[in-house]
Amino acid sequence: MTVRPPTTVTQWKRARITLGEVDRYLSRRCAEGWVPVSVTFGNMFSFARTEPGEYVCATASTVTTSGLTAGRLDREKYSELAALLEAQGAVVVPQGLVRGDQEGIIAVRRADQGPLEIHSDTGSAIDDLVARRRHYVVRASSYLAAAAAWLAVAAVLGWPTIVSIMWLLFAAEYGWDAVRCSAAVNRLRPDREVFE
Repeated sequence: MTVRPPTTVTQWKRARITLGEVDRYLSRRCAEGWVPVSVTFGNMFSFARTEPGEYVCATASTVTTSGLTAGRLDREKYSELAALLEAQGAVVVPQGLVRGDQEGIIAVRRADQGPLEIHSDTGSAIDDLVARRRHYVVRASSYLAAAAAWLAVAAVLGWPTIVSIMWLLFAAEYGWDAVRCSAAVNRLRPDREVFE
């Protein structure tokens, strides 16, 4: 008796996953023959079985970077990117039950049609990384503020500070993601032409 592999599978990633990690993870899964078909709660990925390398995947940031809505979905940018990707023959992967919680757009296309072009030039790739970095800095700052608030309350009421440590770890993780975005921007900057 032979055991057939499942045609669909759902995988839960860790509680907080950055868009860059999503990009690497989905590219690896596509190369293994699993194409994403949906994402719920921001980190529960459903995949359908295909031939290894049959599909390619791309992601881009769609978050606002300023004002009171920083870190939330920019619906206009999302719509523009979705139209651009669909014009290239890609399928935008449905995401989440709460639409405002997604950090980016995920699209897949058959590999024989070539790679997906989300960024028209190095400048738009840098702009995307800068938007991601701002998003991560806002998130890290909010976690640092939560940790400080919890420490203050814990000190007054004599509560344990384990929750503050958790907030600090989240802040450190988002801070590290911001540093990685900065490094990627610095790698791309020499290629960028500056017209003044």
